[in-house]
Amino acid sequence: SDTDLELGTTYYYQVGAFNNIDKGYSSAIVASGESRFAVPGKLEAEAYSDAHEGVNTEGTTDTGGGFNIGHFEVDRWVEYDINVAEAGEYTVEYRIATEVGSDGFELRQGDAVLDTVLIEATGGWQTYVTLSSTITLTEGESTLRLHSFGNQWNLNWINVTKN
Repeated sequence: SDTDLELGTTYYYQVGAFNNIDKGYSSAIVASGESRFAVPGKLEAEAYSDAHEGVNTEGTTDTGGGFNIGHFEVDRWVEYDINVAEAGEYTVEYRIATEVGSDGFELRQGDAVLDTVLIEATGGWQTYVTLSSTITLTEGESTLRLHSFGNQWNLNWINVTKN
């Protein structure tokens, strides 16, 4: 139970089971209210708006701690509701880890493909690198979707800055 909540703040909740032998995968993350990200800004991977059933959340050992999402396979996806302050060119950074490499994913805004990302092996499931690209975003509320066409990669965060 949370008691120190601030009015107008969105909180994210997740439930997980564990015992002295092992821990299970956690539930999907649920937001306490509006979960639209302001762009420019940073999107924590686990704070998605919607995701394919097979995408899982797990603790990360990346700088800053927290959680990452993973278990991506072909045609799995994750979505983030966003509100873009101004149309134009942006730099998008993806914090990615994979032991074996992957054919990667597409970044889409609605039906438009904004970016295609190929992921080379980073040296481990929790060995993160930052990949970046330049994309063009339209102003206003929309949804970003990472649609996987490769297997076996983890995402810790996405950072979007105005050029």
